[in-house]
Amino acid sequence: MTEHPIELILFLHARLAEDERAARLALDHLASDEQAHSAQAGIGQMGNDRSTDDDAWARVVAVPQPLTPIGAHLTRWSPRRVLADVEHTRRLVNRCGRWLGQRYSGTEEGRARAAMAHVILCDLAAGWRHHSCWQPAWEPAPLLPLGIEDFGADRQ
Repeated sequence: MTEHPIELILFLHARLAEDERAARLALDHLASDEQAHSAQAGIGQMGNDRSTDDDAWARVVAVPQPLTPIGAHLTRWSPRRVLADVEHTRRLVNRCGRWLGQRYSGTEEGRARAAMAHVILCDLAAGWRHHSCWQPAWEPAPLLPLGIEDFGADRQ
């Protein structure tokens, strides 16, 4: 385990903040574009309805119909989807940060929880391995194939 896992946590929070900023800028652009579109069409402004947001997003990124693989990807990663992903990933990073603090608890459970938290954080950071601040020490451990026995099916 890295001696100072706080660097890993700070790295993840910085990347999440970048994703959040980009998504919020896109939402701001989306709202202003949708207001202009609504004014031209003579209809009301965009509300909080998610389907309306996704439809507006598809118009902004000019997603062709029927959806091409690129169009499907752009539609799927709308700003709201990115913000939801950031929120849930940030929650996981914070939970793992608390678990990392348990490595000094003196209990085997605390040390095991801290070790698992470190593995999870490294897995999360791997998505940014090409970032200039990413550290090779954060390379995730190889993932072993998941077998049915991992779910206790052999214990009947």
